[in-house]
Order: sequence, then C-alpha cells, then structure tokens
Amino acid sequence: MRGGVATIVLLLVAAGTTWPAAAAERNHAREARNAARRGDAGAILQATRDVHRTMPSLESEGETTLRMTMLGSEHSTVLRFSIRLARPNRYRISWTGSGAEGPMPSGAVWNAGGGPYNYMSPPGSYAAAPTDEAALAMATGMSQGLAYDVATLFFEGKGRLADLQATTLDGIEVVEGEPCWKISGTSPVAERVSVWIATKRLVVRKVEHSLASPPEGPAGAEARLDDAQLDEALRSAGGEPTPERRAQIKAIMEMAKVAAKHAGAVNGTVTHTQRQVRLDGRFGDDDFEFAVPPGTPLRKSLLDATLGLEPAKQAVEPEHRPGDGARGRALLDRVVARYRALRSYASDGEIVRRVGPLETDVTDTSEFALTFVRPDRYRIVWWRGRREGSDGAEGAVWDAGEGPFAYGRSHGAYTRHRDSQSAFAIAAGVSKGITRGLPALFFQGDGWLIELDDPVLEGTDIVDGEPCGVISGASRGSAKHTLWIGRDLLVRRHRRLHQKRPDDARDERQSLEYAAEEMKRTATPEAKAMVDMMADMQKLAVALPMTSPGDTTETYRNIRVDVSVERSDVAFDVPPGTPLKASLTEGMFRTQPVAPK
Repeated sequence: MRGGVATIVLLLVAAGTTWPAAAAERNHAREARNAARRGDAGAILQATRDVHRTMPSLESEGETTLRMTMLGSEHSTVLRFSIRLARPNRYRISWTGSGAEGPMPSGAVWNAGGGPYNYMSPPGSYAAAPTDEAALAMATGMSQGLAYDVATLFFEGKGRLADLQATTLDGIEVVEGEPCWKISGTSPVAERVSVWIATKRLVVRKVEHSLASPPEGPAGAEARLDDAQLDEALRSAGGEPTPERRAQIKAIMEMAKVAAKHAGAVNGTVTHTQRQVRLDGRFGDDDFEFAVPPGTPLRKSLLDATLGLEPAKQAVEPEHRPGDGARGRALLDRVVARYRALRSYASDGEIVRRVGPLETDVTDTSEFALTFVRPDRYRIVWWRGRREGSDGAEGAVWDAGEGPFAYGRSHGAYTRHRDSQSAFAIAAGVSKGITRGLPALFFQGDGWLIELDDPVLEGTDIVDGEPCGVISGASRGSAKHTLWIGRDLLVRRHRRLHQKRPDDARDERQSLEYAAEEMKRTATPEAKAMVDMMADMQKLAVALPMTSPGDTTETYRNIRVDVSVERSDVAFDVPPGTPLKASLTEGMFRTQPVAPK
C-alpha cells in the first residue's frame, strides 16, 4: 500500500502537480453546465472567472477588429495579437495593426522577470513601468482593450467579465470549431457586451463590446481629480508631477469627457477573437521577452512619450539664419516669373509630416502626383503611404475639361466644385497642403510663395543631387517657410513649421472656434450628433497644450515642364461604384448642390 502511495506521489510530481487544477477545472465546468440548464448566465461567468484564476498558463493568437459607421461610411481596423501568460506574474502581449486608413499603432507589454515594460509605436519607444498594474493599464487603450479583457481576467479574475450587468444567456454558437455559450449584458463603459465562452474548457474565445456608452454615460466620465490625485496618477505611471504635466493631463481628461459625451454618435463595435488557445504551456523567463526594434530608445516614462507629457519648455522662436534679403526677394521674383511662363508642369513627390512632443516626434509619409497644363486643366492625387493606383488614392482634385471635381476615399464619394479655387482650398487640409502651394503659383502666380514676409537667401544646399538656393520667410500660415530652389528656378523642396506667429495663432484660434460653431449651426438633423462631436473636439483641440507642433516637408521629384499633356493625364479614374454627391459632406450640412454646367 505504501508503495502504491509513493508511486502516486511520484506521478503527481512528474506531472507538475497539475491534477488539482485539472480537478478544479472539471468541477467549475460541471457547475457551468448546471448553470446553463437553469439559464443562469451570471453563474457561468463566475465559473469562467474561477477557471481562469486556476490556469497555470494561457497562450493564444488572434485579432481585434474595430468596426464603426460614421455618416453612412464604414471603417474598420484590425490588430493582430499574440498573448502568453503564466503565473505568478509573467506575461507578453504584443499587437500590430493594419487598416484601410494606413499603418496602425503597434505595441507590447511584458514582464520576463526583470520588471514590467511597455513598447508603443508611435512614438517608437519603450520604458519600464513602476508596476504590473500600471503597465497593463498603459497597454489597455493602445491595444483597444485587449490587456484588460484577457490579462486582467487571467491574473485577477476581473476584466470585462466581472463588469457585466443584466446578463442573459443567448444560446450556443461555434467559435473556431469550439461550441461556446454566448452571454450578453451591459457594463459601466459599454452599452452592450457579448462574451463567447467554451462550454467544455470555460475559455473565453471572443469578446465584443459596443463603442456606445450606456444611457447614463460611461462610469467615471465626470470624475474630477484634484492636483494631489493627478500627482499620484502621474507617479504611478512613471512620470514626475509638474504644473505643466498636470495642465496637459487635465486637457486630455477634458478631451475624454467630450468623447464620452458624444459616444452615442459613433456606431460600432470592438471584437477580440482568441485563436489557437493553449493552456498547457511550460515557459521559462526568456519566453516572455519582447524584442524591441533595433534603435528603439529606452525612455524614463512611456506616458511622457505617448501623451506628450515631457516637461513643457518655453516655445522656441523659429531660427531665421542670417541671409541676404535683397537677393532672397529677387530670387523669389524670378521663381514666380518662371512658373508663370510654363505651359505645363508635372512632378511626383512625397510629403513628410512630423508632429509630436520634443524628441518623440511621429512622422507620417504620403506620396503625391501633380499635373498642370494651361489654361485650366490639372490633376492632383495623393496617397496615404506608398503610391498606388486610383483605387488606392486617398484623394484627388482634377479638371479634364468637364469642370473641377474632387474625390475623397474616406467619404466614399466624389463631387463637383463651383470653381478650381474652391476645390484647392477645400482639399488643402486632407491633402496635407499639397493643393495650396504649386497650383496657385502655376495658375495665378500667387499663393504662399509670394506671401512670404521678408524672405532671405540663407545659402545653398543639395536636394536629390541638385544644388539649390535656400530661401526662408514667414507668412500668416507658418512662422517659417523654407524653400529649396533648383538652378532651373523650380521648387525642389518646401518645409513649413506648424507653429505660427503669436498674432496669427490667436487669429487662427478665433477662426477655428467660429468654424466649429458654424458646423454645429448648419448640421443636418441626421448628422447633428456626429457634427456636434467633431465641432466640440475641434474647439478643445485648439486649447490643448503643445510642446512641439512639428513641420511638414514636401519634396518634388521627376519634374517635367513644357511637355505635351493629354486628356488622360489630367483625368482621374474614380473607383468603380463611387457615387457622385452634391458635396463630400452631403448629409452633414445644409448646403446647396452645385448645378452642372
């Protein structure tokens, strides 16, 4: 008998003493099945939480899909994720995003025994977190709730399952070949939440929650923190409390309140689907390491890097290098005369937009193609990221002889404008300014090139192997423009700071606030909820503290002048099925359609 007991003990040790956990899992599964017969969704959730608390490890891959409909247009993004969790406190959760709007954020949170870390791109940096709770909290928003839904359930038995209220059992559905109970309810932050739980293993296979808040509003939306509470929150996230950081956190909280106030304007869902879920993995600490991309800087606090909470610095006046004002103006006049004399112009190029706080700048690169021919034919196309065909274009304005038109991919439509000036002006923001510069210079001989105040010739530089004169000056739109002019008197590069001179910045704030109120006043009843949200966010964004507004640089390549231009060179092929609307914002504002000529 004693030999038999010893054999059983040895077998348990050899098996890693997993038998008690397996027995507990079977008991919880039996309780869940009994609860299902009674239709008791709450008891199934409790059994599922208990099972997750006894799991020695959990590993899965999957995706998080964000779907939303705004003003009739559907948008979606996908995060591919990988999860590895083990007790007592080892974890690695990583994700990479993609979507029709271009590259999406990627990131990771991990603890391989050396303490908790976060990595996020943008801003492309990583940092140690003071606690596991702080690391997972930081990752929750960037991962679209993934860390909260999965890791918090595993380690604490909490997460979305613990938040569910007024639950119902909606039957059994199959997820990736595994029968699952579907349980739905509400939560303090979501109007509707559904969870799919495997009927045998009690593993959460899928979680879906609405973007809309409950009717009473999201929990904590109106909470106000005093300075002491803000300082405690900053320290817990690894940041040093300063008056500047408090001001920035308060501004961000106000932005969150506005978003919560208008949450009902956005119709959509976030869905986490776990695939290849494995519960029997054995891991060493090295299995939880995350390999940050080479060259990624280690920062003191990722909160600072992500939200722009570096210590605020005195605004730096744009540096205007000493130069020759007379020669600068003379060269600029020759450039204007050169463009006015051209019969046609075409070029390709890229736009690099840099924004972000101090050393944590985030860059966004777009490509464009321009074609102009006198007297009034043109095509301007821009792409988000690398250049593709018409189907992949982010937007375009063109006139091939039938009048000025504009296409917007995000609007899923194209429209006819009253005149080319309106087309260029309306597209200026979405095209990152590419419709503001050279089109006006070529067709009217005006625009930002001749609006520069006190331009000076700073010297010379090389752009793509071409020697260039460098001219700089200020305008109402930018505290500093810098132009690189080739020997052929053509613009090779243009950089403008987003920062404005104080008087111009004040005028812009007033203009944006007025525009926001006009948006709300002219919104159609169908679009009012969405437009009100957009207007309130715009007004608040004007007041947000910024430590480094950044700049935008356009580089013009493959320039062709005075060449033959066919109609096909200035026509734009709208993607099949794209509707022609009275305006790209049709249905949003009370506007009069443009009558065809």
